Amino acid sequence: MSETATAKAPPQAEIYFSTKGDVPMVEVLVPSGTTLAQVANLHEIISKQAIARVSPRGCLQCTSGAHLTIREKLEEVIRVDLPRAIGR
Repeated sequence: MSETATAKAPPQAEIYFSTKGDVPMVEVLVPSGTTLAQVANLHEIISKQAIARVSPRGCLQCTSGAHLTIREKLEEVIRVDLPRAIGR
């Protein structure tokens, strides 16, 4: 196998955004082991690409009023079929 075939894809952060009513929400999901310095480097991307989409204003750097959650992606995940779990 060639080196490129066995090389792992670089870790990627996922940025989710939505609004609930008038409250803009941004969630950043970073790979396990991400350092605080790496998260800080995401600030420009978060403010220009994510927050600007859910909370457009004159100042694109302003995050006032937007809920921002940064969390680490967990390796162990349990998926639950909600309709089956609650008997519907």
